[in-house]
Amino acid sequence: MERFLPALLAPLGIVWLLASSITYVLLIVDTWQGTDFVVVKLLVCITFDVFLATIWPITWILWIAMYFMGKNTPLHLLFG
Repeated sequence: MERFLPALLAPLGIVWLLASSITYVLLIVDTWQGTDFVVVKLLVCITFDVFLATIWPITWILWIAMYFMGKNTPLHLLFG
């Protein structure tokens, strides 16, 4: 089992890396579209956006797994 654990975790790590990067870029774009002061935008980018970019990939992975298992998710609303 010890040999198979890295083989099982490697795809999750790759998905996490891609999803967190994409999420962070989307959050930064969303933050800079607002009307707040530049200082507030910078503070949000280095704190709250980083936190959300860490958490949201968990949700994405769960939604994708549930979608392929045939469960109803928000992805089901998007892709039908």
